[in-house]
Amino acid sequence: MLEPIYAYIAGMVGIVIYVIYSRKHKLPDKRIITMVLFLLYMTAVVSLTLFPLIYDRTFSSGSDILENRLKLIPFEVISRMLCHSLPVHAVVQIGGNLLMTIPFGVFVPYLFGSKMPKPKKLFYIILAFAFPFMIEFSQFLISFVFGTFYRTADIDDVILNSTGVFIGYGLYMIIRKVRKK
Repeated sequence: MLEPIYAYIAGMVGIVIYVIYSRKHKLPDKRIITMVLFLLYMTAVVSLTLFPLIYDRTFSSGSDILENRLKLIPFEVISRMLCHSLPVHAVVQIGGNLLMTIPFGVFVPYLFGSKMPKPKKLFYIILAFAFPFMIEFSQFLISFVFGTFYRTADIDDVILNSTGVFIGYGLYMIIRKVRKK
């Protein structure tokens, strides 16, 4: 089993490489700091969503079959959680999925706004769904390859994470308007 510390180590190595590159190419300090914060955020997302990385089949049970680990019916898990879970568990699960991707919605247009392909709004919409989809797909693929099915790939997580990205983008737009005034 690979623990989350490995994700943080890889993230820190990536940050050091980026800072060295940035200094060599004389990028502005504001840009370097913002990108380092974004890389820290992405490291935390990888650590939370993909680690621990379990590659030992002894962690899987007989009920860990493909059908139990791929949830493709929208709002099925959310509604089941709201009806049958403790309220605090539902709030943590739903709120956590929303909050996790809000920074992505703020960082991406801030860091890459002028370099985004046209039309920007369509690109943001695609990105808002692609980022959460890649998280869920990665969870599923890792579990499938290692045969452990430690994580469940859930369309509800994609919906909640995408909503978080849109909320983050809305916050970015508000911040941008306030800064212009």
